[in-house]
Amino acid sequence: MKSPAERTVDVHGLLSSKQLTDRLQIDRASLTRMRKRSPQEAPQPIRVGDTDYYDPAQALRYFDSRPVPTRFRTPEEGDGATYGARLRKSLGESWERPPEQRPADPHDQNRPDRPAQLTQPARPTGQNRTPKNTAASGTHRILSFMRDLPVKAEHPESLLDFTALLLALLLLRRRGPWGRLHARAAEPGTTSPVLLEEIRIRTEQVLRQARYTMPVEFSFGSLKFLSCEELRDLMHAVEHAPADIVHEVITQYEALVRPQARHFFTPRGVAELGARLAVESHRGDPRSVYDPFLRGGEFPAALPAHFDVRGRAAVQATLPLVVLRLALLGAAPPSIRCSPLEPWRDRTDAPARADLVLTNPPFNTKVDRDTPHRRTGDWPYGPPPHEVATYAYLQHSIEQLKEGGRAVVVMPSKAGNSLNRAELGIRRNVLAAGVVEAAIALPDRLFTPTRVPVMLWLLRHPSDRCDRVIFLDAQHLGRQTGGRRVLEADDTLKILAAYRAASEGAEPELPCAVVDSASLSAADADPSLNPRDHIRPDVPKVTRASVRQRLIEVDLLTDRCWNADRLAHAHTQDNPHTLLVPLREAPRRSVRLHEICDIQAGTKPSRRYDRHSDEPLEVQAVYPHQLREGRVMPDDERLVSERLAELRRKYRLLGGDIVLARAGAARRPALVRPDQSGFLMSGNVTRIRCVETDLIVPEYLHLALDRDDMMDRIKDRAASTAVPSVSSEVLRSIEVALPPLPVQQRIVALLRAQDQQARAHRELAEKAAEARILMADHLLAPTR
Repeated sequence: MKSPAERTVDVHGLLSSKQLTDRLQIDRASLTRMRKRSPQEAPQPIRVGDTDYYDPAQALRYFDSRPVPTRFRTPEEGDGATYGARLRKSLGESWERPPEQRPADPHDQNRPDRPAQLTQPARPTGQNRTPKNTAASGTHRILSFMRDLPVKAEHPESLLDFTALLLALLLLRRRGPWGRLHARAAEPGTTSPVLLEEIRIRTEQVLRQARYTMPVEFSFGSLKFLSCEELRDLMHAVEHAPADIVHEVITQYEALVRPQARHFFTPRGVAELGARLAVESHRGDPRSVYDPFLRGGEFPAALPAHFDVRGRAAVQATLPLVVLRLALLGAAPPSIRCSPLEPWRDRTDAPARADLVLTNPPFNTKVDRDTPHRRTGDWPYGPPPHEVATYAYLQHSIEQLKEGGRAVVVMPSKAGNSLNRAELGIRRNVLAAGVVEAAIALPDRLFTPTRVPVMLWLLRHPSDRCDRVIFLDAQHLGRQTGGRRVLEADDTLKILAAYRAASEGAEPELPCAVVDSASLSAADADPSLNPRDHIRPDVPKVTRASVRQRLIEVDLLTDRCWNADRLAHAHTQDNPHTLLVPLREAPRRSVRLHEICDIQAGTKPSRRYDRHSDEPLEVQAVYPHQLREGRVMPDDERLVSERLAELRRKYRLLGGDIVLARAGAARRPALVRPDQSGFLMSGNVTRIRCVETDLIVPEYLHLALDRDDMMDRIKDRAASTAVPSVSSEVLRSIEVALPPLPVQQRIVALLRAQDQQARAHRELAEKAAEARILMADHLLAPTR
């Protein structure tokens, strides 16, 4: 059951902090400052879990009176532009929620003790209208509903039932009596169990009308904790969900429960790539497909609806997802058998052979788990090892092909070059039989519960021999999202184009190798089917000229180190006692920075003007990440126009200025060189400029602020917020000890000489290491 805290607030229709700031086009810090300055008028957040939510109606009332400063307006905004108008425009239309329909604040002491239920706000009429419903809003509400389910950790089977419920509602929305279901949900006496039973009955009716006769039991009894209002809200979200939300729902389910290897599903990109690869390589008109390990039905769902689908499900729990998924696509009634036995052992109802076999078998299950000392089945290419069933499914897939058929099997990368004697023999035999057409290496982290990289093996029926194997390396493709990589449509097209080019003898864009099957299956050869064993990395060839050039660079740096050593020795050639004691014991006076320096915090150099201007971007803006090794490092991605910099003239830097990061990770102060005069500060840095030059040398102040104890003192006084922040007042209060000006100059010369010496030797060490690597590659690389 839901805890009171979880059932108190309806987050549907609210805006998270990120959503609100994105719509207002401001940063999070600005929103926090507004709340602190006007705690009575500004919208206050409602805390749910680790996220702050805002009521759009409260935000509109506040921001309607907040004009947008001229320098922050977009070209479309006029003189009377307000943040409220900007927010209202992003919501799509005027939006207001009556007070009685606003969510209760969980921190309100006057709220009822009885937990409120998640409710869908009623649709106001007249001027107060709800936001426009879109596919994106429907998707967001459904996925948020899944994430907020309190049973996701303790009862994963309930989340599986909830996923099936979502697919059932999507099916009824498209192909069922949706109006009748809506009317039943709106009846005053309808309860949650009654509505769930109505959904189950209607779903089975739709499946029977579509001639789906396989025995599938839909059980929504574990979802009785959902209220009728929550089910109505879910139905409302389904009405506005896009057609392809099924993939996102399945991905969300996987992310929440992280199922075991036998239960996780095939990523959409992998399934679509495998299906298109099999269809394209087939020389005829394939009409039937077989999957001996259906999982969630991803491979059949990636094919056109006219295919005759046959398959096997190892577990009954995920079978409803397969059936509902295929019914949503309008596929012909599939023939599915559910059995815990492996397909090569269950001969009671052997499926007819198919034009295509597409499967993602379990990688880590044993063959004949209940009879570990005996191999069963007919293995034309050699009995598989007991440790894993990967090669057993491989041979079963080949066996189930019609003449001229094609099979695509997802294989772990280690299966391509494993040293297991049985697997070595099977690889050699399938290569000798000419049934392997291609092996494609895919990126790692494609699957939710594992980081294991996989391959796709394209196989042929033995009657249609192939005398060469195409190896493709696509491990660099895919888009990083969170902890996973996702194969997108463009990646699929690139891989298919590379396969097509290699098949026709052309040069593909992906790393590729085409190897003769006979040479791989020879007794003295390594029958590896891992593309990385055949595709040489595309690295530049190391020549004698490149090695010679690197050694010349080492010689130049050696001379530079010699000069730096001489300079450092010139400053320290005296007895250390006679050198250091006068400098250390010189009289000092303690002053605060505000007495000798001008301290100025930066401003955000918004490039909104530059985006709509043809003026060249030629002025360097300075951000915290550019403060390295006590210097300001230029960044060509951080340029603004001269006109924009002149509008912020007081934030421009001069040679001798000292720049510190204001917020975030602690960084050493940087000294601005004379040739960097005119750089523009960003909002996250602060400038310290020495104005009493008869009392202090800027280089000396930079060295003083760069000491560890001084940095610790500044950090200790930083604001205690989630992101440490150093204010100008903190810097003005910092004390430094100043010796006489000649002593400062002598200390600066001494330490700068030491810095140059250390930097020269560090660069020499790095360049010598690079030269050593090049020399080793040149001397030890095999000759071709």
